[in-house]
Amino acid sequence: MSTSTLKMDNSYRRVSAMQNSATQHAVDTKILHNHIIEYINNNRDDFWSEDPFTIAEFGSADGSNSVGILHQVISTIRSQNPSKTIKIICNDLPMADFTSLFQNLDVLKQEFGNIFISAIGESFYSQVLPSNSVDMAFSFTSVQWAQKAPCFINSLLFTGNETDMLDPEAVAAWKKQGEQDWELFLRMRYAELKRHGFIYVSTIQFAESSTQGLIGDESTNREAMSAVVR
Repeated sequence: MSTSTLKMDNSYRRVSAMQNSATQHAVDTKILHNHIIEYINNNRDDFWSEDPFTIAEFGSADGSNSVGILHQVISTIRSQNPSKTIKIICNDLPMADFTSLFQNLDVLKQEFGNIFISAIGESFYSQVLPSNSVDMAFSFTSVQWAQKAPCFINSLLFTGNETDMLDPEAVAAWKKQGEQDWELFLRMRYAELKRHGFIYVSTIQFAESSTQGLIGDESTNREAMSAVVR
């Protein structure tokens, strides 16, 4: 059976309004603020060193979904250390719209200063950054993208709830692919994060009723991840 790699093109922004809105509603800025402060308190020597504070985003697309959240993160960091150098590394597939990414995030450089932004075109199902190099990471509405399609399904979106419409073998194959991809994603991020570092993930969550939200979020620190990926 042949498989294919799922790809995105640079038309993302034209169709991403729903993801953008969902991401803004999913991220609890108060909780995020508290996680950053806790991390800083656990790493005060490193935080007050001359080394930059490194933020990584996986599945960054053109940056339009994350610029507001990054603004909040930088504000929190600078409230603790106004002169702290901050490095933001954005990751997506090589065909992503990196030109728009740099244009959208330039507002952060203009407002805060001493911000360095770079991008890496590579699948986040591999280790993208050196081990023990990332202070905190994000991934917004991206981890639902499978690394590859294990088989064909006659559906625009597979949620795992279409068992009455799909071949049971296809359902099992896609569930297994999702489990393997999630574990691999966590293994790669575990390697990259520093001690006490954490990743904040928001992704699609299908609710039992239409009145519930469609996006769930989870913050996972490096120590908690070790129990998942061991």
